[in-house]
Amino acid sequence: MRRFVPILALAIALVLPAFAQMPGAIPRDARRPQLPAPTTAGRFQGTWYRVEPRHRIALQVRRNEDDGRWQVRLFWDTRDGFVIDTDWEEVHEFTYRGYPGVIELRVDQERSTPERLILHYRREQDGARKSHLLQEGEVVLRRGGRTGRSLVWTIEDFHQRVEVGEPIGPYEETARDEHLFHWWIFQKESERLVPWDEIHW
Repeated sequence: MRRFVPILALAIALVLPAFAQMPGAIPRDARRPQLPAPTTAGRFQGTWYRVEPRHRIALQVRRNEDDGRWQVRLFWDTRDGFVIDTDWEEVHEFTYRGYPGVIELRVDQERSTPERLILHYRREQDGARKSHLLQEGEVVLRRGGRTGRSLVWTIEDFHQRVEVGEPIGPYEETARDEHLFHWWIFQKESERLVPWDEIHW
């Protein structure tokens, strides 16, 4: 039993680099960042972006002209070659380093309002050593700041599970579950839906 914990930790550590890590996730009981205060100013529609080391992330929000349903588009680009553009699809398939994955970003139309959008986020991805990543949680999107030109994304219970199908040593399948707090703060680029290369990264 004493050897199991370090072997399990090593197995997980070896496969994690195969997945593009999602920045902004911290332990749920950790000290949380100060987020902009909620506001009713501004509007969701348009293009929002954030930049941090090794990541460029953008969101576009619109209302369907035919039925008024909220729609969200996610762009996520890393220096490691992980590039996602969901292109208004609620479920988007992708390939990263030769392994398949899927991102789901589905708006809860019944619970969303002009002041707060509720989305279901799910990401699943295969990796080396028959590993598998699952991330999921409920996203709350709201505007912040005096003029509403900040967009706050939070997931109160961000569930992340990593499984290793080919662990190191003669052990059964290994897994690690985490329940985290996830946050992003976006800035308004434009009221328009601009191409990603026109954003002032």
